[in-house]
Amino acid sequence: MKLYISIFLILLLLNIIQGDEIFDDKVSKELLTELSGEIAKEHVTKISMFDRIQASEGWDFSANYIIEKLKEFGIKNYGIDPHPSDGELRYYTWLTPPGWKVEDGELWIVEPFVKRIACYREVPSSLVKHSCSADVEKAEIVYIKNGDDPASYEGIDVKGKIVLSQSYAGNVHREAVIKRGALGVITFLPFNEREDYPELIPYQALWPRKSEIEKVGFGFTISRKVAKEIISYIEMGKKVYAKAKVSGRLYPSEVKTLWAVLEGSERPDEEIILMAHLDHYKPGANDNASGSAGLLEILRTFKRLMDEGKIPPLKRSVRFLWLNEWYSTAPYLKSHPEISNKGIVALNLDMIGENPRKLKSFLIVTKTPHSLPSFINDLVEIALERTASIPIESPTGENFPFFFRMVRYSGGSDHHFFNDSTVSVPSLMFNHPDPYWHTIQDTSENVDPTEMKRVMFAVSSVVYFISNPEQGKIKNFYNEVFSRSLRRVSDSINSHLSKIYDSKTEEELNSNWNMAKRTLKYTLEREMKTLDSIKRLDGRFSKWIEERSIDFSKTISFLQNKMEREIKEFSKEKGWNTKEMLLSEEEKELETLIPKRAEDFRLPLRLDYLDDVLGEGASKAIPLRDSVLYELINFSDGKRNLLEIYERLVEEFGSIDLKKLKETFDVLSKAGLMEIKRKGEAYKK
Repeated sequence: MKLYISIFLILLLLNIIQGDEIFDDKVSKELLTELSGEIAKEHVTKISMFDRIQASEGWDFSANYIIEKLKEFGIKNYGIDPHPSDGELRYYTWLTPPGWKVEDGELWIVEPFVKRIACYREVPSSLVKHSCSADVEKAEIVYIKNGDDPASYEGIDVKGKIVLSQSYAGNVHREAVIKRGALGVITFLPFNEREDYPELIPYQALWPRKSEIEKVGFGFTISRKVAKEIISYIEMGKKVYAKAKVSGRLYPSEVKTLWAVLEGSERPDEEIILMAHLDHYKPGANDNASGSAGLLEILRTFKRLMDEGKIPPLKRSVRFLWLNEWYSTAPYLKSHPEISNKGIVALNLDMIGENPRKLKSFLIVTKTPHSLPSFINDLVEIALERTASIPIESPTGENFPFFFRMVRYSGGSDHHFFNDSTVSVPSLMFNHPDPYWHTIQDTSENVDPTEMKRVMFAVSSVVYFISNPEQGKIKNFYNEVFSRSLRRVSDSINSHLSKIYDSKTEEELNSNWNMAKRTLKYTLEREMKTLDSIKRLDGRFSKWIEERSIDFSKTISFLQNKMEREIKEFSKEKGWNTKEMLLSEEEKELETLIPKRAEDFRLPLRLDYLDDVLGEGASKAIPLRDSVLYELINFSDGKRNLLEIYERLVEEFGSIDLKKLKETFDVLSKAGLMEIKRKGEAYKK
């Protein structure tokens, strides 16, 4: 069966569409000429000079730098949206941070040796963000390896002492300082993380709530190398003492979003959204001065090429967003619900400049979740394939092959908000793995102008294609997505077949076969929705797309029938019978329950909200988490029952525990985030 489908697809896909048949060649040449990796890297260097964490003056300084550049480019349609932020106010489930102002901070070991091990002036990230003023002449250091675990403190008095730990500073601070009276914390990267880099000094923060501000102490981060030296003395039975001095304070502030718009000439109310989070510690070059700089250079390039008449005007608008990651995204989307209708797609540039040779890195693009199928996944992949085939270099950049990988959905940045079912703007993230992520070593020296230019070119190509769609190129694009969709369906069928052919018993075969049928229908539905989403490019092609989609359905039906015949032949050879398996009692119960997000539950769930409404520890106790929880919530639309949601999750993630699924819905329901009714009943008002 696998061989048959592969041959069928090869015959079908002999005339594969090339990128040049989709993207405008003349526009591409102009983009390649104008886009500059060197200019983008210069922006990275300037932005990374600011210690620009969320809700701080440093963010304002970096935003002012960008605003001056916007003025220089002749951009008039820009502004800043401010929103209150104080450690208590929430936008939906998202808690805002307080503002933080710091002047200095130092940490010394004073016994059994004398050595300064952290200094804010020298290494800004060595002072944990949100640290408050302190003047400690001498305090004992207590080593608690897992300082975020309450059980680790049993029998240990940390009051008036400084806790050293490999756990995250904010979590250690809450356990050691807020709850147990320690003076401060010292943290370092865990022993099993990035083991080949012992000298990394991490960026961390305390993230205090307003109710905790009076108890906030201080924190410093050190390298694992320095931590090991301190731990060695403690393990030999020697006491280690430190001196700390910090000048810092917390205050009510604002989280802000800087925006700029290149207005479309024909469809100004339809927008392509490009975003990057401007905030971070100093330097934070690749994360994420690189994405912020990339936005600025893409904007400059389009503006100049249009002003000089080298490319036609953009027909749709392009909105550029420089965000406070997560923390301004939530209030911005709350204030601008129209984005759900205006936004066609959103591209999140988060770490786009990693030097591939120095960092052994490559581009990763995170696709949309299964709950939001879109043409944008294929369009970006085609653009990147084309970019990799073109010899693109910058004068001072690396001459290195361009490698990229498209990966399944995960969160971690602002695309998470746009893909949420209450916003539904398909969003991808551009990212690189980086050993220096969230450490002082993330400097502009590790940014490659060539990599920057390649990513900016691919993104700009996608932007122009969506903004200025041409009849022939849309058809070419549809045909290519048609082919790729068939390949994905073929891969899914072959994956199911492999599992079925590995069955050891008749019962196992029927279980695998029935689950394949139950989940494969969602694969087909997703691919149909992907093809259908191309209508958004130009409604005039809707009828043509619908006619072609009929061909897709017929092809899929052929493959499904062939698959069923093959399985029956396989069963016959084994002497087994195929049969429909009845739902279990647990599955029958799930089939009667229909969940729906509460009306005021918008945007992704921030887990610590559960602690606020259900009590401390609730966020750690919820059974399903991360992308599974995210999709579980997205699929809860008041129409699908729990069994359908379960099957969709299995199709997207593999095995899902039914008991954990039900328990997760129970937690969300108790928190007032989910309404669940039985089939035939009405939701409670």
